[in-house]
Amino acid sequence: HFVRDGHHRVSAARALAIPSLEARVTEILTGVGGSAGLRLTDLPLKSSERLFRERVPLAPEARARVLLDDPEDYSALAENVEAWGFRAMQCRDELLDRPAVAAAWFAEEFESVVALLGEAGLLEADESEAEGYLRLACERWRLLQTWSWDDTVIEQLRSRRRRRRRPPIVP
Repeated sequence: HFVRDGHHRVSAARALAIPSLEARVTEILTGVGGSAGLRLTDLPLKSSERLFRERVPLAPEARARVLLDDPEDYSALAENVEAWGFRAMQCRDELLDRPAVAAAWFAEEFESVVALLGEAGLLEADESEAEGYLRLACERWRLLQTWSWDDTVIEQLRSRRRRRRRPPIVP
């Protein structure tokens, strides 16, 4: 809800011990809901989430599983989904709209890859499925320059993870 000049009026009313005010309230509905605990520092994340939803219009059930904590990750994931959609359209030799790409990516890529990565022990306990998917998809491309998720890729990601976990050598 939004009240024009509301902060000033509330501040003055509190200073004068006025218990209530009349106001014309405008309800603002956003594409990405906000809770009562929403803080100013949450707005960049909400903005990125809104743009992601425009670019990747997932069904509500799917959207609930694609949660990220870093605003930049939403744009990276959107790019990843759009690239996946482009390759899918080339393979299928048909044009897909954004909702169709989003649904296909979630069903054919995200769910199966998250299950595969979970079975392989590559998802971290402190990250969401989407964070794990994005981290490993980016690492897969950086290391192997491939879009596939075969046994060779999984083994490379595992060995990379083992090397990363070694404690640093202190001179």
